[in-house]
Amino acid sequence: MYGLGNYSSALETSSSVNETDLKLESSSAILIEQTTGTVLYEHNSHEKFRPASVTKVMSLLLIMEAIDNRRT
Repeated sequence: MYGLGNYSSALETSSSVNETDLKLESSSAILIEQTTGTVLYEHNSHEKFRPASVTKVMSLLLIMEAIDNRRT
């Protein structure tokens, strides 16, 4: 799993993770298993927040790549 550091082994042995295990300081978070789509952890996952700057830049990059691919 990406970006989990020391927590990946804990996730492999447990089907659920609680908030105190991860010690996150974020307003919201969600962790989804890639192949099954199973939600392993969520905190305020349904709360609406403004997208971060990185999200905006990545969205723009994907749009520009899609436009470029249609031209060829």
